[in-house]
Amino acid sequence: MPRNSEKLKKEFDDLEIKPIGDIVVPGIFPPSANRTKTWHWARTMRAKREWTDRIELETLAQFFQLRRDSALPPHVWIQLRLYFPDLRRRDSDNFSPKMLTDGLVKGKLIPDDSTKYVTWLPTMITLDRKKPRTVLRIFDRCPILYHRSMSDE
Repeated sequence: MPRNSEKLKKEFDDLEIKPIGDIVVPGIFPPSANRTKTWHWARTMRAKREWTDRIELETLAQFFQLRRDSALPPHVWIQLRLYFPDLRRRDSDNFSPKMLTDGLVKGKLIPDDSTKYVTWLPTMITLDRKKPRTVLRIFDRCPILYHRSMSDE
């Protein structure tokens, strides 16, 4: 490997950003927008309440130690990761994190769901036949590296 490649690899390894943690909801997934748009409003509200409560409980259970030991950063980046048991075609932009964000607020992981406190990263959909689950991966820094040409400056 040329010398410059080794130097560049080391720089990128140093930039590796590890998540603060994951909130895992085993075996179930939030409803897609394609599904909820045909539901009666009461059914949509019931699903939202169920997901908000589920995320609140998982947040309280899984992040209790983290919140007790150290203060969370004032702003977090969150990625919704859906591990489905099959390869059915799905659109990642049909899975809105809104139902989940309210649970994070109720679970006191974030003070508010405004952009001042949370930035949502693109949803990731992948296959896991043995352990289907919904995961909220939380970062204290943005894990996406932007090239200079992408900035407004």
